[in-house]
Amino acid sequence: MYLIFILIFQESILYEYLPRSLMAIVFVFTGFYSLYKKHKIAIYYILAWVFLFLSLFIAEHELIGLDEIYILHIAFPLESLILSFALGYKLKQNLDKKEENDKILVHQSKLASMGEMINNISHQWRQPLTHLSFINMNISLAYEDNDLSEKYLNDKLNESNTQIEFMSETIDNFRDFYKPKKTKEYFLISSASQKAIDIIKPSLNFYNISISFNIEQDKRIKAFENEYSQVILNLLTNAKDVLVQRRIKDPSIYIDIKIENNRSVLYLYDNAGGIKDEIIEKVFEPYFSTKEKSSGIGLYMSKTIIESHFKGDISVYNNLNGACFRIEL
Repeated sequence: MYLIFILIFQESILYEYLPRSLMAIVFVFTGFYSLYKKHKIAIYYILAWVFLFLSLFIAEHELIGLDEIYILHIAFPLESLILSFALGYKLKQNLDKKEENDKILVHQSKLASMGEMINNISHQWRQPLTHLSFINMNISLAYEDNDLSEKYLNDKLNESNTQIEFMSETIDNFRDFYKPKKTKEYFLISSASQKAIDIIKPSLNFYNISISFNIEQDKRIKAFENEYSQVILNLLTNAKDVLVQRRIKDPSIYIDIKIENNRSVLYLYDNAGGIKDEIIEKVFEPYFSTKEKSSGIGLYMSKTIIESHFKGDISVYNNLNGACFRIEL
C-alpha cells in the first residue's frame, strides 16, 4: 500500500507525518520480540536497527555538524554489513543443524544395519545349530544303547567342530563386512556385489527367493569397498522384504553389471510389481518408507554414499515386472 502511494503521488507521504527514525525503532522492538522468542540471531538485527535508528535520529535533529546525506551513507552500509553477519550466522546454524541431523541419520542407519546383520546371522546359523542339535542327540542315543565307541565319538566331535568353525567364519565375515576402512582400495564392482549376496543368501534361501547375478562387463575402481557392498545389501534387503510382503509367486532378484559410456552401471531389479508412481520420487527421502517398523533411512543413506563418497548416481524406475535400481559410477 505504501509503495502504491509513492507511485501515485511521486513522493513519500508517510515521511511527512512520521519521522524515519520512528520506523527504525519499530524494527528494533520487532527484534527484541524475536529475541524474547529465543531466536539468538535477533541480536544482530537489533544491533543493526539500533545503529540505523541512532543515525536517522541524529540526521533528523541535526545533532552533529554533518550533512544528512553523509550520515546515511555511513549508516546504511554499516547496517548492511551487520545484517550480512546475521545472514552468515544463520547459514552456520543451518549447516550445524544439518550436520547434527546427518549424524543422527548415520547412527540410525548403523542401528538398522545391526538389526539386519543379526537377522542374516540367524539365517546363517539356523542350519548348523540344527546340525549340532542332531549330533548331541546322536551321541546321547549311542551312549544309552552302549554303542558309543571312540571312533564314533571322534567322528561326531569332528563333525561338530566343522559346524562351529562355519559359525565362527560367519561372524568374521559379518565383522569384516561392517568394519569401516580408513583408506581407499582398488576393487571390482562384481566382488563388492558378491560380498553383499553372500551375506543375504541364506535369508533369500529361507524365503525361496532366487537371485541371478550376471556380469556382462566388470570394472575396477578405487574407493571404499564395504560402503558399496552395504548399498547393494540394502537394495537386496528391500527387494527381499517387498517380495515376502507381497507373497510373490516364484520371487526373484536380478543383478546385472555393465559398462556404459566408460562408466560402471549396476542394475538391481525384482519381480515384485514395482513402486507406485505417486511415491517413486520420494523413496530416497529420509524417514520415508512404505514398510512397517522401518526407519526409512536406508535408501537415503545409500543415495548419500553413492553421490557423496563415490561421486556417482543412483536412481530408480519401474520395468515390466518390478522396481529397478540403477547405480552408475
